[in-house]
Amino acid sequence: MGTDASTKPNILLIVSDDHGYGDQSGLGSVDDVETLALDRIRALGATFTQAYAAAPICSPAHVGILTGAHPQRWGGHWFQDTTYPSGHPTIAD
Repeated sequence: MGTDASTKPNILLIVSDDHGYGDQSGLGSVDDVETLALDRIRALGATFTQAYAAAPICSPAHVGILTGAHPQRWGGHWFQDTTYPSGHPTIAD
């Protein structure tokens, strides 16, 4: 695979923190949630029905995104024990 821009992958990462599967106002399943940015994307014709989170809270989930590894593999389970695993490559690498 070459290194010019035409051969590099085109990746779009949308991170929507701290809500459950059905917690999107565009789905109409809850009355007390507003997800305006996701609703705007939906109105433009893009819907996303499958998602994955490495953890139920944002701290270890974010490090999971950055490293591509399950947070539980390096001890990240909750807010207080989630730190970047030293020496682990990131998505930017």
